[in-house]
Amino acid sequence: MSEGVAQDLGIVPGARAELRLPQGWSVAIVGDSRTHINYRESSTALLAGYHVGVTTGPFTAWAGLELGVGVVAQTSTVLPDAYSAEGIAAPCGGLGLRVADHAAIGLEAALSFVVLRRDGATAALALPAAWLGAVVDL
Repeated sequence: MSEGVAQDLGIVPGARAELRLPQGWSVAIVGDSRTHINYRESSTALLAGYHVGVTTGPFTAWAGLELGVGVVAQTSTVLPDAYSAEGIAAPCGGLGLRVADHAAIGLEAALSFVVLRRDGATAALALPAAWLGAVVDL
């Protein structure tokens, strides 16, 4: 889940899929969408990053930085549709608990600094996000 671009949208449910290499490099795709009173805001982004971490027994903690690009769309039945490209820089971190040989439960958080067009002007936003999910070692 993350916070929406529109000022009155609030928390937006979403999903994230990430591939992280043992060397620390990662690539992720993120998407979210929520309907408000008379519009829907949807966004998707492709991110690449680098992470460092520590593991003690079944526990893992890590931190990193991700950079990426994406698109935000607001569609409505009463207002003109609005679209914007976005540039993203996101410091992030997470915790994991190993539950099997090749599986863990992971909690990840990021504070995405986003530059995009909003209401006809360039805007810079700080958007928090968090995900809880399964981590599978390939």
